[in-house]
Amino acid sequence: MIKQLSILAFGLLILSAIGCKKENTVTITFEEPTNEATVSDPKDVHIHIDVTSDDEFDVFRVTLENETTEKTIAPLNPFEKHVHGKTYEFEQEMDLSSYPSGTEFHLEVEICKDHDCKEIVKTEAIHFKI
Repeated sequence: MIKQLSILAFGLLILSAIGCKKENTVTITFEEPTNEATVSDPKDVHIHIDVTSDDEFDVFRVTLENETTEKTIAPLNPFEKHVHGKTYEFEQEMDLSSYPSGTEFHLEVEICKDHDCKEIVKTEAIHFKI
């Protein structure tokens, strides 16, 4: 009987340890531009993104795409940074004045746990126009 209770207690201990696994929370904040914003000066578009994570991540990847043509725009086609940390701040000045007024853009961020981005932890995107 004591042996059976010991086995049962050990089993419950294992199950509680597995059940207590903490989920990684990743927060991607688009500081500039914000979702559905219209940028007033297409010659000087400031892109500012903050990322925080409970666990360390390896890669920050950002892509900017013209919504109409679905073509990516350099240097964010995509831009990747090997972070190896829990936070990252990205800032980039872009000149989008060669696009006609009203052009819409898709800005997407991927946070990856591995170098090859085969394990994407979180993806988030916004849309803005000039």
